[in-house]
Amino acid sequence: MSRRSPEALYRRACREFVSSAAGRRRSFRTFLEAARAGHGESMNEVGSALYDGEGVARDRRAAFRWYRR
Repeated sequence: MSRRSPEALYRRACREFVSSAAGRRRSFRTFLEAARAGHGESMNEVGSALYDGEGVARDRRAAFRWYRR
């Protein structure tokens, strides 16, 4: 896990989310790290990415688990 705060990770993930597929994959990994550290907005972003398949394979069951946290 990163030494950065969950909020700093969230802001970094927002910057990484660009129109390229590689940027979306990087962004998802960073949102996931922040979400695992308890950052609420990141949990929502992880759920959204999983639901839509943005930067990660679509997994709607996992998406709903993240939405409920």
